[in-house]
Amino acid sequence: MKKKLSEIAEFLNGTVVGDENIFIHGIKGIDEANEGELTFIANPQYQKKLKTTNASAVLVSPKIKNSNKNLVVVKDPYAALAKILNLFYPEQQ
Repeated sequence: MKKKLSEIAEFLNGTVVGDENIFIHGIKGIDEANEGELTFIANPQYQKKLKTTNASAVLVSPKIKNSNKNLVVVKDPYAALAKILNLFYPEQQ
């Protein structure tokens, strides 16, 4: 499955900061993610990982600011992660 970042943000009731036209094909942890993949940060103390992740986009809370990464800002990154995992990997529920 491949989704535009704008479609993911709409599905999660979030907003995109950055390039909303990039395509995401998978979801991985912040240290494992690569180009074309989405990851997440729920706790602002991990914001420094934004500089080192290879993910194309990151799910974040509104508390996360000032990143050079494409972001999907959502109220609750944990809930958003669960929802997007079910979309991308429905058979693994």
